[in-house]
Amino acid sequence: MCDKSSPISIFNCAYSAGWIRDPEVAREMVYFRNTTSHLYSEEKAEESYHNILAKFYPELRYIQIQMEGAVVESTGSSQE
Repeated sequence: MCDKSSPISIFNCAYSAGWIRDPEVAREMVYFRNTTSHLYSEEKAEESYHNILAKFYPELRYIQIQMEGAVVESTGSSQE
C-alpha cells in the first residue's frame, strides 16, 4: 500500500511499480513546480522551459506510456 499524502511518496510507489524510470527526476519535477509557480522573471521562465523540455517531458511521456499499458492490461483493450 502506498502513502498518498505527498507527491514524493506517490512517485516512490510509481517507481517501485516500474511506472517511472528515475525517482530523482520526479522529485525534481515537484521541487521545480513548487519553486516556479509564481515566476515573474523572463530568465527563469526560459530556464523552466528548457528543464521541462529536456528533463521532465521525456519522463512524463514514459509515465503516460506505462499507465496506458496498465489500462490495456487491466481491461484487455486499448482506450482509443
